[in-house]
Amino acid sequence: MRNPASYLRGLARNATSGETTRNVLTLVVASGIAQLVFVATIPIISRLYTPAQYGAYSLFLSLSTVLSVVAAWRYEVAIVLSDSLPDAIGLRRLSTAIGVGMCGLVTIAVVISFAAGVELPGLEGSGRWAWFLGLSVFLLSQASVVSHWLTREKIYFSQGVSRIAKNIVISAVQIALGLTILSDTGGLILGLVLGQAAAVVALVIGDRISSTRQSLSLPGVVSPLLGVLRKYRRIPLFNAPTAVLDAIRTNGIVIIIGAASIATLGQFSLAWTMLQAPLALVGAALTQVFYQKMASVTPAELPAIVKTTITRTALLSAVPFVAVMVWSPWLFVVVFGPQWQQAGVFGQILVPWAYVNLVSAPIANALLVIGKTQYLFYFAIPYTVVPLLVLALTRGEPVLSIAVLSGVMTLFLSAFLVITLRAVRTYATLGIQKTDR
Repeated sequence: MRNPASYLRGLARNATSGETTRNVLTLVVASGIAQLVFVATIPIISRLYTPAQYGAYSLFLSLSTVLSVVAAWRYEVAIVLSDSLPDAIGLRRLSTAIGVGMCGLVTIAVVISFAAGVELPGLEGSGRWAWFLGLSVFLLSQASVVSHWLTREKIYFSQGVSRIAKNIVISAVQIALGLTILSDTGGLILGLVLGQAAAVVALVIGDRISSTRQSLSLPGVVSPLLGVLRKYRRIPLFNAPTAVLDAIRTNGIVIIIGAASIATLGQFSLAWTMLQAPLALVGAALTQVFYQKMASVTPAELPAIVKTTITRTALLSAVPFVAVMVWSPWLFVVVFGPQWQQAGVFGQILVPWAYVNLVSAPIANALLVIGKTQYLFYFAIPYTVVPLLVLALTRGEPVLSIAVLSGVMTLFLSAFLVITLRAVRTYATLGIQKTDR
């Protein structure tokens, strides 16, 4: 039997060589700096804004995030998968065009709602800030399109810079407004939108100075938009509905918790945000880099990559999450103030969910790579319905609700790991070649 210490040392040695590792480290270092900005400033922000204001801000952030996921009908994810440069360029332009149209529809919907006197739940009295929803969706959508293009071209430095710029601007604006003229939900939302704009600007600048940008203006290298729309129709057919279900689940969790108590939503949001920090730091980097890597290898090589990634991520992240489980209640009170005591309890309860979420993140796109987007859709149905039912049935008991929710999500994500491993092995065994997705 292999010595565990020797195995961990082997992981460390393997994690210091190769192009993949360099790309991951580029994003990890950048994300680390971005997270350092967040961690350093969140104690200040948590004292400038109340849990109720943070809860309303979390609702706005949730809505803009989930709407942005489907804003381009998910065609942007095919940019990485495509083996054809003309197709990839066409997909980028198609995604941008669809995104502009969809974000325009969001803005029109907000205008109509505002004219009818309908306000978003949790934003009552702050309806003017809902006007920023369409802009936020547009910025997030465009950031995703450009990021997928840069991932295809293995340009990760610019993506790292955009993450740092985003967090710096968000934190600086939220603190500045909280200390001066706008110490309410509007200060949080305005800081968010300006930070998203800074991220897009950084991505566009990085894109324009890269050598691959030149190919976007060459005549005859762009596939017709209608052609790529039809060729990659399986993406919106299965992946877009999956994203809609993800949006319903994410937004539904926020709405159900916020409907019971907006202050409880603020506590939950802060706890989940802090637990998601490792995912934002390491998981997002692994997901991006391994998406490109999985899309470029042969079927026979894919199972080993998926299995190794799961094992390494699980082992290397276990100790930090155990520490969080033990110290969370005390840490939240010390770092954020006594008014966030319940967030510390929530953080302790949410650790299993956050841990499995991090472990599953790097291989989240494996089913997309092997063309089994329908599996994601079928899995998303119970993954959306069950947690919302759990919250609805336990509403009014916040600690019980969050505990059962955490347990259910942990089980679902564990099942997802098993499903993905089996699907990838079958794909490799049959020797299925990647075709149009």
